[in-house]
Amino acid sequence: DLWDADDYVEDYEDFLASLPGSQIFVLAPPPYIAYEDQWGDVDDSPINNELGDIVAAIAARKGYTFVDVYAAFLALGDDIDDYYVDDDGIHPNEDGNA
Repeated sequence: DLWDADDYVEDYEDFLASLPGSQIFVLAPPPYIAYEDQWGDVDDSPINNELGDIVAAIAARKGYTFVDVYAAFLALGDDIDDYYVDDDGIHPNEDGNA
C-alpha cells in the first residue's frame, strides 16, 4: 500500500514549515470520480475517504485558511464531469481550476 496518512501529514507539515511568512491556503482536493477505476479503486481512494479531513485538521491546527474544493466540486452535481480533464476524473481542467 503506497498510502500512509501519518507520512502524508509529516511531509505536508514539513512543506508548510518551509514557507515562513507566507499566506497559506490549504485545499482539500476535488473528488476522485475516475472512470473504470483507471487511477485505482474510487471507493478505497484516500482522496475520497481521508485527505479532506487530514488537510482540514492541519489547517485548523496551524491556523491556515482551509478551502473545501472537494465539497465545491460535489455541489456541481451532474455537471461535475465538465470540470475534469478529458474525462479522467481526477485532474481539474481550466474551468475546474477557476
